[in-house]
Amino acid sequence: MVQIIDSDNSNNEVTMSREVFDKMSQLIDTVCSQQGTIADQQKLIVEQQQTIGRLTTSVESGGVRSAEDAGCADVG
Repeated sequence: MVQIIDSDNSNNEVTMSREVFDKMSQLIDTVCSQQGTIADQQKLIVEQQQTIGRLTTSVESGGVRSAEDAGCADVG
């Protein structure tokens, strides 16, 4: 249970049970973790789009891609 105490001296306080506090802490940790995951996925999407753009440009121009651009391993 959460209880808001409104006092006359404008020092508002919120009290809650340990169970509620622990649950809120857990939810905050979950949200922060999800934000990190989303940021990592967005970065990966940008990198993939850049790779696709490079490969599409190479094919459209009719040029031959270098081994490095094509992602080939150096066997020499």
